[in-house]
Amino acid sequence: MKISVELSDSELKEVCRFTGLNKKGPAIRKIVVNALEIERRKALFEPILSGKWGADLKGFEESRALDRKKSRERARLMSE
Repeated sequence: MKISVELSDSELKEVCRFTGLNKKGPAIRKIVVNALEIERRKALFEPILSGKWGADLKGFEESRALDRKKSRERARLMSE
């Protein structure tokens, strides 16, 4: 789909500079696609970052403490 977009010369130069493209159409398309990707990522991670969604890892801390204890014991045995 083709659309018309009104940008100032300085804005268009900045778009080309950010995208690294010299042609106006591909540069505008690239920056719009990048902006959409950023917004999709924000929408995906917003529930996680806000604390609305999370994962309950039952036993994780206990397992981690046991791993540390075993590592210390192995290190002690190897140093003897």
